[in-house]
Amino acid sequence: GKLNDDDLDVDGYLIGMTMNAGGFEIKPAVHYKDNQGDDQTTTKFMVAATGKVGAFNIESEFTVADYSDDKVAANEGTVFGAWVDAATTVGSLTINTGILYGGADDAVAFVVGDELCPMEILGDDILIDGATLARVKVAKSITEKVGIDFSAAYAFTNLDDKYKSVVVDPDNDGIYTAKYAFDKCFEFDANASYKASDAVTFSTGIAFLDGDFSSEKSFDQARIDAYAKINV
Repeated sequence: GKLNDDDLDVDGYLIGMTMNAGGFEIKPAVHYKDNQGDDQTTTKFMVAATGKVGAFNIESEFTVADYSDDKVAANEGTVFGAWVDAATTVGSLTINTGILYGGADDAVAFVVGDELCPMEILGDDILIDGATLARVKVAKSITEKVGIDFSAAYAFTNLDDKYKSVVVDPDNDGIYTAKYAFDKCFEFDANASYKASDAVTFSTGIAFLDGDFSSEKSFDQARIDAYAKINV
């Protein structure tokens, strides 16, 4: 029959709860998304846990994601993803160490999405779906309003060679781009921030990225981004 707007909806449902155990706050949840226009569904079983172990504040999230695609069988599969970050204070410094894992099953990669952008470029401009990323961040408060931080990250894809150079047309406009742009790469970020009020923070920084394409050929040149932001 003829499609109407209801047939093209993207519907999402989230059911979760919060509990406490052993000094940790634990949040299990189930998320279901139905993209009717593309005949795709995603079901995620998630557990987030935050708490303290000794001098470390722990933040973690573990997810099993099942992707279904009625049009393209190769896009179907079940993969695992996880994020674990540990933060502690050493003198006047706050140090975070974290690891992100996005599993891959043939052409199916765990979708990290916009919820987690551990770096300025990786996870934002460059997809880190189906990849492993390790990050260290060191932050220091200069005054009550001024702070600086430095981050370093190394990432590599978990996709097999056969699927690393998949190209897609994300906007359906005939312009194809590499879905997974890198085999491995590293990034360094340096930021400074000013808290103008409880509601407004200004920040500026620079990010440096280099590495290898999915073909394992080195980037033609390193990428350097400079930026300024207002967080409200």
